[in-house]
Amino acid sequence: MVLEADSIMYETGGREILHGAFLNCHVGEIVGVLGRNGSGKSTLFEILFGTRKTDNAFVRIGSKVLTGRAYRSGLISYMPQFNSLPPYLRVKTVLWTASIPKSAYLNNPTIKSIMHARINELSGGESKYLELFVALNTKSPFVLLDEPFTGMSPIVVEAMVDVIQKARNKHGIIISDHNYKAVNSLSDRLMFLTEGRIQQVKDIVELKEIYYR
Repeated sequence: MVLEADSIMYETGGREILHGAFLNCHVGEIVGVLGRNGSGKSTLFEILFGTRKTDNAFVRIGSKVLTGRAYRSGLISYMPQFNSLPPYLRVKTVLWTASIPKSAYLNNPTIKSIMHARINELSGGESKYLELFVALNTKSPFVLLDEPFTGMSPIVVEAMVDVIQKARNKHGIIISDHNYKAVNSLSDRLMFLTEGRIQQVKDIVELKEIYYR
């Protein structure tokens, strides 16, 4: 199965953020989307997920063309940049609400250790790890990860990278983060978003050449 997005345009306040952006991702593949602050990465993800409207975008997953609220299709899940979990729910309630099977976390020491805590009692690393875990254990074939490593310690990033690697066989994953080293280590393909368009880059070396032109 493949996610295809094409001809994505978005403008706000007279400024063109996305100009005919194109992106695709297959199940079993991790695609890294890199770019400067304000380049439109989060906007792109929100359009793909269906929480941001635009008049010009084509998004298809498999044979299904998604119009508007893609999140209702059950084909795509999204971990946003900022914490989106209800603060007063317990972790076990979040897992139950998201229909995460017990088999997914019974042998996960991190999840088991926070199972009975409320979201607002978790550390920043625990909260991010939980959001990532939930996103990657849904039934959606495609997952969008928007800056999952931001503010995380190297130890937490290492644990999160491991979770993402283990999930790649059952999902197509599109990830954006300013931790270019972590994204590069995970990704089968690297894409660079600049001036509203997306171009593929071979590696971090080529990315730096483009970035500092």
